Amino acid sequence: MVRGWYVLNKVSVIGLLFVLAACDTEEVKGPPCDMSGQCLPSFVCQSGICIPANESLTTSNCGPEGCEVALSNEAILLIPPLALTTSELITFTSVGRGSVGNSWSPLSSVFLIEPDRLLFQAPATIEFRVDPSWGLSGGDLVVYWSPDLSATWKPLTGGFDDETVRGELGQSGYVFVARR
Repeated sequence: MVRGWYVLNKVSVIGLLFVLAACDTEEVKGPPCDMSGQCLPSFVCQSGICIPANESLTTSNCGPEGCEVALSNEAILLIPPLALTTSELITFTSVGRGSVGNSWSPLSSVFLIEPDRLLFQAPATIEFRVDPSWGLSGGDLVVYWSPDLSATWKPLTGGFDDETVRGELGQSGYVFVARR
């Protein structure tokens, strides 16, 4: 009788644990963003949580001599000579179109250029390849920039042709292409 009670309670406890595990539907997403909506490099702040920005990532050491950092065939960051006074590890990450929220309709991926709040002594250029599926020429497009995802998006000064659209950057941050 005691053995039967022990086995029954053991089975009940194990069953209860399975039920509790099955009911635990809370998804652990990541650490919270800091007070200014920023995360560690290679992470992006979405709904107050830092999530991996894992679509695509490129890093490159860049110094006073300037450099180019390309990410797939979609975009390239051109940092001219003397835009940086010291050597920096530049990270260029695609964070996906949905990261800017519902009020925007980016045509390109949204890219994060880091380190955070890096100032360029001469404007760097972000250049996007115009995708034929957009159904627009370069003149109908503009590059938008923001220091973080919760700040105001600003159109960048730049140029275009039928194959590319460009914007001039004064500091690192987020960029994407949308209709003018």
